[in-house]
Amino acid sequence: MDKKCNWIGTARLTFFAALMVGFSGHAVAGSAEFDLDIATQPIAALNKCDAMLALEKNISVRVRLLAQRAIILAKLDRLADADDAVGQARKALVRGDLLGEAEVLLAEADVRSQRQEYSDAAVLVRRARTLLARRFPEDSIEIAQADTMLGRLLISQSKLDEGLARTRHGWEVLGKLRPVGDDERVDAAFQYAIGLVYSRQPERSEPLLRQLVSEIESLRPNQPYRAKLPNLLGTELLMQGRIQEAVPWLRQSVDVGEQLKTTIIGERADSLSALGVALLMSDRPAEALPFFQKSAQQFAIGGAVPSQAGALINGGTAADRAGDRNLGLQMREAGIALLAEMPHQHDLAVALNKFKLAQSYVHAGRLDEGESMAIDAASVLKLLRPPTHFQTLNSRISLGWIKALRGRTAEGLGEVRDAFRTSIAVNNSLEVSQNRVVGVIDNIEAFSQALETAVLAGDNDFTFEVLQVLVETDASRAAVAVTAREQAGNSELGLLLRRRQEAAGKLADADAALLRAAGLEQGTDHAPLKKAVDDSRAVLVALDAELDAEAPGFRSLLRPRPVTLAETQGRLAPDETLLVIEESDLGLYTMAITRDRLAIGRAPIRREALRGLVRRIRAGTESGTLVPFDTTAAHEIYRAVFTPDVAALVPAKQRLRVVTGDILSALPLTLLASRAGPSLASTRWLVEDHAVSVVPSLATLGRASSRKATRGNLVAIGAPALSGDQRVTAGADVFAGGGTRAARVSRLQPLPGASREIAAVAGHVKRPATATILTGAEATETAVRNLDYSSASVVLFATHGLVAGAFDARSEPALVLTPPDAETPENDGLLTASEASRLHLDADWVILSACDTAAGDQPSAAGYTGLARAFLFAGARRVVASHWPVRDDVAAQLSVGILDATAKGMPGDEALRHAILKVMKRGKPESARNPALWAPFMLVGN
Repeated sequence: MDKKCNWIGTARLTFFAALMVGFSGHAVAGSAEFDLDIATQPIAALNKCDAMLALEKNISVRVRLLAQRAIILAKLDRLADADDAVGQARKALVRGDLLGEAEVLLAEADVRSQRQEYSDAAVLVRRARTLLARRFPEDSIEIAQADTMLGRLLISQSKLDEGLARTRHGWEVLGKLRPVGDDERVDAAFQYAIGLVYSRQPERSEPLLRQLVSEIESLRPNQPYRAKLPNLLGTELLMQGRIQEAVPWLRQSVDVGEQLKTTIIGERADSLSALGVALLMSDRPAEALPFFQKSAQQFAIGGAVPSQAGALINGGTAADRAGDRNLGLQMREAGIALLAEMPHQHDLAVALNKFKLAQSYVHAGRLDEGESMAIDAASVLKLLRPPTHFQTLNSRISLGWIKALRGRTAEGLGEVRDAFRTSIAVNNSLEVSQNRVVGVIDNIEAFSQALETAVLAGDNDFTFEVLQVLVETDASRAAVAVTAREQAGNSELGLLLRRRQEAAGKLADADAALLRAAGLEQGTDHAPLKKAVDDSRAVLVALDAELDAEAPGFRSLLRPRPVTLAETQGRLAPDETLLVIEESDLGLYTMAITRDRLAIGRAPIRREALRGLVRRIRAGTESGTLVPFDTTAAHEIYRAVFTPDVAALVPAKQRLRVVTGDILSALPLTLLASRAGPSLASTRWLVEDHAVSVVPSLATLGRASSRKATRGNLVAIGAPALSGDQRVTAGADVFAGGGTRAARVSRLQPLPGASREIAAVAGHVKRPATATILTGAEATETAVRNLDYSSASVVLFATHGLVAGAFDARSEPALVLTPPDAETPENDGLLTASEASRLHLDADWVILSACDTAAGDQPSAAGYTGLARAFLFAGARRVVASHWPVRDDVAAQLSVGILDATAKGMPGDEALRHAILKVMKRGKPESARNPALWAPFMLVGN
C-alpha cells in the first residue's frame, strides 16, 4: 500500500501532470547568446527576436533565431505558430550545421512537450544531444542543458532511473559553472528536485529545495522560480504528510505567482491546485474550494484538460465536504465529462473519478445511478490496484454502503466489514510513525460510510469497532515522539526503530513501483516487482517480531490493541457512562455505553458545520475578545451529542468519560449548554449536572495504576525569564522573525501572574518545605530534565503553551521555559511533547496551566494527543490541561480547588467539577458563570 504519498484520489494522479505542463521549456545557450529573456519577458523576447530576424543575413544564425522563436511561441501557448517557426527553421538548415540542427530539434521537443507529447519530445532531445556531443564535452553547459530537458521528459513518463541520472548530471555541471541566481542553474536544480520528489527521495529533495528557497532573493525580481520553488517545497512536504508545514509554502507560491506578470497561466493554476489539495488534506474543504475553482478556470484557459479535470474533481470533493452537495455533483460531473473527451484516458483516473461521482449521486438520492457507477469503478480499481490498496478497499466500502442504503443491508454490511477490517490490518503493518489511519481524506469519507452501514444494520459491535478507529486515529503522538527521541539518541531501541522505519520505506517504495508499472503497462506480468514487495514485507514482519522481543508493548503504545464492546463495558464503574463521539462525514454519531446498556444517537450535522460551531464558541473564550460567549452554539452541540436516545440513557449526576474525534477535542465539553438561557447567568452548563473527563485511549480505559499514590510533595515550574512582547496565537507561526529557537522564545511576553499562581499552589501544599519551585532564570529545560520527580504527587507548569506547528512549523506542542544564552539541542527553551514523555514521573496530578496545552496540530485537531498524553506516558496518573489562556487568579483557584477536593477523597473528575462550581459561585453571576473564565481546564486520564 503506497502510504508514503497520501494523496486525495485524483489529485495523486493529476498533480504531477500539472507540474510537468507548468514547467515546460528549457534553458538553451541560444537564448543567452541572443540576450532573449524568454523566462520572464516572453513577449519582449519575441519582439526582439523578430527584429533580429528582419536584419540577420547569416543562415546559421537565422536558423537558431527561428528555433528560439518557436520556443518563445510555445511558452506563450501559440503552438500552431510555434510549429510554423520550427518548420521555417528546418527548411533553412544548412547541411553540416550540427548546432543549428540540435537547436531545431530542441525547439520542436519544447513544442511537443507543451502538448504533453513527452515520449516524442524525448526522442527529439536524444537526437539533439547526440549532435551536441560531437561538438561539446560531457561536462559542458550545452550537454548539461540537454540532459536537464531530457531528464524532465523521462520523469514525466515515470522513467525515473534514467530521468534522475540525466537531471542530476545537469545540476552537477550547471551548479558548478553557473553562479547563484542564474536562470540555467536554478532550472537544472529544479528539474532534478522534481525527479527526487516524484521518486520519493525526501532525504535528498527537501535539503536541495530548502537550499534553493534560501537563494530566492538572488533571483531576478520577475523570475518565475520565485513562485515555483516554494510550490515544489510545499509539494514535497505535502507528500511527506507534513501538511501544516506545506500550507505556508504553497500559499507563498500562490501569492508570488499572482504578483509576477511573468508567471504563465499553467503555473499559477498548478499552484492554486496544490494549495487546494493541502487545505483539503487539512480537512479545510471550505477554504480549499475557491482555489480549486480558480485553478480549474485557469487550466481551461491553458488547455490543460487532465489538470482541469483533476481540479474539478477535487473541487467537487471540497464542495461536497463543505456542505454544498449540489455544487459537488456539478463539479464532479464536469470533470468526468472532460476526461471522456480525451483521446487517451487513464483508466485509473477515470475509475477514481467515477467512484467520487457515485457518492454524489447517492447524496442526491439517485441511488440507481450511484450503485451502477460504483460497481463500474470498483471493477476497474480491482484490476489496476492490488486488493489491499486503500482505493480498492474504499471502493468496496462505498459499494457496500450503497447496497445497505438500498435495503440490501446484510449484503452491504458483509462487504463493508471485510473491506474495513482489511484496511485497518494493512495500516497496522505500516511504519510505526505513520499513525494516521484516517489521514487520507478518502478514508474519512469511506470510514464514515462504514459507520453509517454498521448503524443501519444494527450491528453494535461493528459500530463500536469503526468508532474506535475513527476516534483513535491520532491517539499516539507522544509515543511516536518517543520514537524520534530514541532514534536521535542512538539507543538500542532507537536503532531498531530506525531499521524498521527504513524497512517500511522500502516496502512502500516497492509497492509504489509495482503500482506505477501496473498503471503504465496494464496486463503485463510484473513478477519481479511483486517479489520485491513480498520480500520487503517479510523483512518488516521479522523486524516487528524483534521489536516485540526487545520492547514488549511498545507497538501497542503506538497502535493500541482494539478492545471489544463487551470488554469496554466490563471496565466501566456503575456510576460511569462512556460517550464515544465521532464527527462523521455523514453526521455526528454518539455511542453512549454503560455497564449493561447502550444507545446510539445521530445528529445530521457534518464536520464542516460542526467546526463552525466550535469556532464560534472558541471566539468567545479568547483573551481580550469583545465577542460574547455563544450559548446558542454550545447548546446546538449539546443537542447533537445528547440526542433523545443518548439523553435517556444517561442518569442525572452520572460521571461522563468522553472520547471524541478531532474537531470536538478543541473544546472542554464541560461548557456545553444543556439549556441556553437569555443570559450566561440563566444558562445551565453540562458541568453542573455531570463530572466530565477525557479518556486518552479506549484501550487504556479503566486501567488504574497499580502504584501507590504519593503524598504531599510539589514540583512547580514556570514564570520563565522572557523579555519580549509577542503573544502566543494558536495555529500561527509566532516565531517568523528568524534567529535561533532560543532567541525566538525570548520574544514572548513575560508571565508575572504565573509566579502568583505557583505561590498560591505552593502555599496550599501541607509541607511547603518539600516543594521544589523553579521560576525565572532557574526554570530551564536542563533543570526540568534533571529533577527528581519520584516523591512529587503534584507537578505544576505555569507558562506559555505552544500548539504543534506554532514554532519552526514543527510537529510537536511544547511548554515554554527560560531560553539559554547559547542554544544546544538539549536546551533551547522548549520542553516538547517528546521530551516531556521521557521524564520519569510518579505523580497523582500534572497540572498544565498554560494556554493551548490540550491542542493538537491545529485548533480543531486531536487535542488530547499533545502534551497531556505525553505526561501520561511519562507516568502521571491524571493530567489537567488548558484549552486557552487562563487568568492567573482563576488558574490558582482551580488548581487549589482540585487538590482540596482530592484530599477529601473525591475522584479526579469530581474534584475538577467541584473546583469549577466554586469558581462559578464567586463574583457576579453574569461574569463568574462565563465559560471563558472557568472552562479552560479539562481532565485527561485513564
